[in-house]
Order: sequence, then structure tokens, then C-alpha cells
Amino acid sequence: MKQDLYTADNYVQLLPFQVELNKQLTNSILKKITLIIIAVLWISSLLILIISLTNLYPENVFKDYRSIVGISFIAITGSLKTVYNTVIKENK
Repeated sequence: MKQDLYTADNYVQLLPFQVELNKQLTNSILKKITLIIIAVLWISSLLILIISLTNLYPENVFKDYRSIVGISFIAITGSLKTVYNTVIKENK
């Protein structure tokens, strides 16, 4: 019989390394996606805050709800900071 790399014995020996490598890749990809989502959410909430507090668009939707938008921005920033810190601590 011909010996090749993927016989049963060799495959069992290679399997833990492959599984660990795939798990590391998946975790790093998920962490990057999470950080990108956090950045997009924070930038969009910052843009909404800027639009509501300035008079760039005189007939904007948020004009009457400036205080609610400000408080919401603070709350979103606080919650995103906790998520960010959790993701960064897992990365170390």
C-alpha cells in the first residue's frame, strides 16, 4: 500500500493543530468585525448628534429632540466602551 499524508494516523495527529488554527482565525475575524461594527455605530451616533445640535439642516428630524439625542449619545458611548474593553481584553 502507498503511504500518503492523509492516512488515518497522520490525520489524527494533524487534526488538533488544524482545529486550533481555525479557531484562532475565527476568533480574530470575529473580533475585527465587532470592532468595525462598534466604530460604525459610534460614528453614526456622532453624526446624528452633530446634525441635531447644529443648524446644518434647518428642517431636520432631530431638531425637537436635541436633549434626548445628547443623552442617547452618552449612553451609546458608554455601552460601546464596555463592549470595546471586553473585546480588547480578550485579544490580549
